[in-house]
Amino acid sequence: IQISYTDSGVPSGSQDYKTIVIVHGMLFNKRKYGFDPLHAYAAKYNTRIICPARRGYPGSTPFTPAEVAEMEAGSKTVQERLARQVGWFLLHLIEKGTITDGGGIVLVGWSLGNATTLSLLGAEPGVIEHEVYHVLEKHLRRLVLYDPPYGVLGHPAPPPQTPMYNPYFDPELSAFYDHPGIHSLASTGVNW
Repeated sequence: IQISYTDSGVPSGSQDYKTIVIVHGMLFNKRKYGFDPLHAYAAKYNTRIICPARRGYPGSTPFTPAEVAEMEAGSKTVQERLARQVGWFLLHLIEKGTITDGGGIVLVGWSLGNATTLSLLGAEPGVIEHEVYHVLEKHLRRLVLYDPPYGVLGHPAPPPQTPMYNPYFDPELSAFYDHPGIHSLASTGVNW
């Protein structure tokens, strides 16, 4: 299995940088509107940013027809396999020798990418090989759930409450209010 990823690189001269691994969602992936622009800021914040392309996205191994059938059937083996693959990917980064003990790894799942990251932490004992588990245990510092969909967390979608578009709410969000600035302490130009 090939997992394509972009890497901001190790911050020059740092021994205690954090490595943030950001797993993309469904539409906004590394090829389209991804997190790669963050690479330019990584060194400034003593951080290394790695953005893998999930399976089935450009650069990474596509799913086989058998794997797709398992997904469609809701098979538990899908999550177990995904947990092992995430573990192997992180192990690959650690074994390259570029993950510091002091900084460790922060694993971030964005939107549907949370299904990938949570598979690792939700795996039953024995799903992830003992040796892999112990290496990850020393390096994985945090898990960030960034905008997870309800289904990823095991919740049904909420019933519709309001329409997706409300014409009375829209002007409040998109209007421009001419105000001289907070420094003026003026109430003129503020639209109450």
